[in-house]
Amino acid sequence: MLHHLARGIYAPTGQEYSGIVAPMPNLAILSKSDHVQQVGIRLRQLIDALEIPYVQAATEMGVSKSQLGNWMRGDSYPAPYQLYLFCRRRGVNFDWPFLGDPAALPYQVASRLLQGEPEPEPPSAADNQVSEKLGSR
Repeated sequence: MLHHLARGIYAPTGQEYSGIVAPMPNLAILSKSDHVQQVGIRLRQLIDALEIPYVQAATEMGVSKSQLGNWMRGDSYPAPYQLYLFCRRRGVNFDWPFLGDPAALPYQVASRLLQGEPEPEPPSAADNQVSEKLGSR
């Protein structure tokens, strides 16, 4: 049985603690292109779960908004040291973005990540919907 883990990442169901399912680590080996995409998704999820603006996250990492955007879109891997700075400043574990393991995250952050939010639409589909709405006016 699979448990939906925050916006489209799946992991085998693990034990339940206080109403939150703690997934077992998914040990599948992803291709590099799939992994960089997953890292970007999890980085975005982490920033959203921390409830901070992307501009602030970029500042804390010491990078530009556009560089952070590239990482969250999965265009490239986050620079390890910049992500280390951010994780240390925010008290979160480095394992979530790179490995998808929420085990060492603070309870509030993990519960936000694991609440099973609906999967976001791919950027191209969202862009098409915006274009269609703008075109109909």
